[in-house]
Amino acid sequence: PKVLVPLMCRFLDEALALDVSDPWGSTVDLILFAVRLCTRVEAAANFLLEVCRGEHPSVKPTDLQIDEKNLQQTVQEVHASLQHLQKRLRKVAYPMIDRWIDMVVDRMLEEERNSDKEECPVFVSGAGDTRLNGTYRKYSTLSGRVWYRKANDDPAMLYFNGNQWVFRIDGYKYGQYLYQSTFQTVDVPTQGWKKDEGEDPLPEVVPSVNKQARLACNFHAHRMVLLQQAHRLNKHVVA
Repeated sequence: PKVLVPLMCRFLDEALALDVSDPWGSTVDLILFAVRLCTRVEAAANFLLEVCRGEHPSVKPTDLQIDEKNLQQTVQEVHASLQHLQKRLRKVAYPMIDRWIDMVVDRMLEEERNSDKEECPVFVSGAGDTRLNGTYRKYSTLSGRVWYRKANDDPAMLYFNGNQWVFRIDGYKYGQYLYQSTFQTVDVPTQGWKKDEGEDPLPEVVPSVNKQARLACNFHAHRMVLLQQAHRLNKHVVA
């Protein structure tokens, strides 16, 4: 812990510096990983400090064959590093995740309102033809046909041709269908997709509002980990 805790402080600081106030950004997964890892290190380091101070019921300091002077010096150094780690987790990471939750919930509510107007976008992920993955917005409705185009990538499209829903990319594989679903409905199907000229695996298609709900739940789970850890280790948390 004498080496590990300062390294985790530096790792967390560098991860938190990647936050650009965008809960949909490419760095979010790395930041959340750093928060989870540092929370576990915090718990382990606090356990060791409790043992060394004789505060943990399972072990007494007399059970440890460690030079007392070196032990106390190590405890002081680890405690100082741990204070910094705890402060960054509680004062920076926790409010950051709170802001992310607020932003995602606002987006989710907006998309719920839009869904009443048949404007709710859909989110595609996991497709073997990775260019298709992303957010699609309704582009046109005409004579029983419905077109969605991918945001910032017009050639990628999802549409209902009157008989089935299909994915294709203009100019790619001669414009052939990559994936298709036989659901004959003007609502985008979330299941029943099969491969045509596309690559495995099949795409996962969900209304974007569902994606926002999943994201909010993920952020909330990380927030709860921080809260539970703070509650368990209350006497060591920096106010």
